[in-house]
Amino acid sequence: MNSCAISARTSPFISMLRKVIDWVKGYGLRLNNLDATVVAERPKLALYLPNMRERIAEAFEASINQVNIKATTTEGMGFCGRQEGIEAFAVIGLEIT
Repeated sequence: MNSCAISARTSPFISMLRKVIDWVKGYGLRLNNLDATVVAERPKLALYLPNMRERIAEAFEASINQVNIKATTTEGMGFCGRQEGIEAFAVIGLEIT
């Protein structure tokens, strides 16, 4: 198993996400769909995207089909292009339970 798969299970991100999900559930809502984009020059994320989708769907208690994650680069521009950081953008649709 690769190190990204291991860290995905124990990451602070998943812990924080579960707290947000509990908060959302408290308002009587649940995930309808999630579409995210990760911007990074390195590492190349294509091999990790299925695992990321699975972990996020699991945290939301949702189907993997409700979660879409894609990766892109900035072609060497900006702080991501200089490999000084990673960006992530997400749009989440919620529905009333």
